[in-house]
Amino acid sequence: MTNYFLNRIITIKYYLTSFLFIGLISCSIVNKPYTATEIKHEWSIIGEIKENNLIGFTDTLIVSINGKVSEYDIGAKNIELEFLKEKKIYKTKTDLNGNFKLNLPEGIYQLKVKNLNITNFESYASEYNTITFNNLNFKSRELRELIIYIESIGEYVEYYKEYKSEKAYKKHLKEQYRK
Repeated sequence: MTNYFLNRIITIKYYLTSFLFIGLISCSIVNKPYTATEIKHEWSIIGEIKENNLIGFTDTLIVSINGKVSEYDIGAKNIELEFLKEKKIYKTKTDLNGNFKLNLPEGIYQLKVKNLNITNFESYASEYNTITFNNLNFKSRELRELIIYIESIGEYVEYYKEYKSEKAYKKHLKEQYRK
């Protein structure tokens, strides 16, 4: 009879420990991470060089460039233009009407047009608001006119972020309501 009770106690202990173990595992599986949705407005820029005209010659050995940057057929102000030749960078900005002037040595250039009016508070902001044109060949004594058309495009992008704890999730929600 004692063997019968001992076997019953061992069986009950086995089932209780198994039940507790399965319960703990299922609780950890059910404990899903907290998911938050964020919607951000992101900008990008597209464009083209509409005209690259030779309009005359200068008396000096440099290349003189006059140009205009337009956005939606309006002069684009606060646009930065970077002409890159090998490791040298020549910069200029547009005025209030989108016009710019720059003197360069002759050579083959890469042109980066950056819209400084667009602000993304992301780490890759400079990639979003810059457009690049390659292989612009300028010869000495040339007087050139560049007409550049750009268009800024904004779109809403939805991001999902997972938080492992309720505390971190609530902290995120508080920060969102402050904005």
